[in-house]
Amino acid sequence: MSESTKLHIQYRYPEERVVALFVAQYFNDTLSEKIIQAGKVYNVDQANHLAAFFWRLVDAASCDGSIQIPVEGSLIFWSEKLYNSFGGYFEQTEFAQAWEKAIDRA
Repeated sequence: MSESTKLHIQYRYPEERVVALFVAQYFNDTLSEKIIQAGKVYNVDQANHLAAFFWRLVDAASCDGSIQIPVEGSLIFWSEKLYNSFGGYFEQTEFAQAWEKAIDRA
């Protein structure tokens, strides 16, 4: 097991995880849901997938506004918090490049 797989996504607010799981379920994205439930990624494919999921969440937040999340606040608000949590996690792991590539494509 690599050092990266020992680290977990650290959310500043518990609602972040709730929102991420809700949106993964809304998108019917079982892989993102599994990753979020585990709190970590195990390989570069999962890292790429989670990073892409995040930017899909951002697109949905900024373009649609119809996703009614189960916590107080807007999806845009929580996407900003998730950016810090996911980004911080990726930067501490060997998967930082997946996050950087996803930012470049966003």
